Amino acid sequence: MHDLELYDKQLILAKNKKLLEFIDLTILESVSSTNDYLKTINFTNKIAVCVAEEQTAGRGRLARHWHSPFGQNIYLSIGFDFPKDISSLVGISLVVGLATLNAIKEYGVVENIKVKWPNDIVYDNKKLAGILIDANAEINGTCSVIIGIGLNLNMMDDIDVIASNTLKPWTSLKKIIGKTIDKNKMVSLLISNLVAYIKQFELAGLGIFMEQWGSYDYLHGKIITISSDNNTEEGICQGIDQQGRLVLQLNKGEFKSFASGDASVKKFRHGPN
Repeated sequence: MHDLELYDKQLILAKNKKLLEFIDLTILESVSSTNDYLKTINFTNKIAVCVAEEQTAGRGRLARHWHSPFGQNIYLSIGFDFPKDISSLVGISLVVGLATLNAIKEYGVVENIKVKWPNDIVYDNKKLAGILIDANAEINGTCSVIIGIGLNLNMMDDIDVIASNTLKPWTSLKKIIGKTIDKNKMVSLLISNLVAYIKQFELAGLGIFMEQWGSYDYLHGKIITISSDNNTEEGICQGIDQQGRLVLQLNKGEFKSFASGDASVKKFRHGPN
């Protein structure tokens, strides 16, 4: 049996009372997806935050299914109006990844956790969290942004995941730490870090996060394949550029940057990092 802890708004906000200044928090028992819910509301001057105990149609990138069993994990979306052109959002998924990683570190997982371009958190080569960005340009030169995060907390069994066709290797914080995760504490840490990182990103863009990304880059130095626009390329990952694009050194020595695509490790050049 799974230990079941439900969201408690007072507990979440009590862990960081300053959050009240920045967010409007909605807690749902069940929803198709938290991103879809935020698409139905109008944003205020605060960041809209929605967490749900369950998603009946959770999704990741490229409309892939995101396994969302009741009460076991974090399914969270934040939505806000971004006061710049949509082109200024370049790299925001990477920054959200770093915010998520930092929240996990603050909870106590400090070893072997990495960010994987463009939208994953991995631990010991297994997927721990995923990020989904929905953005729309507005006619006044601004844009609206909805960011969804799925973070595996207390999920332990493989059978339900396999039944949902989520076949990639995965892990959860409970598997890593060996004990039940305090969901309200973890979601409070996650929201706090997201607010802080997004505010920094709004002021300074991706550039100030480049060094931090390099410290946790799962793909750097590995031989990978990247599938993009029905093409597949192979090379040694050289990290990201200032626009958040993945940089590969191809077999003939030339360098190529990718703004999107699916990256997978073919083999380790010098062993896992």
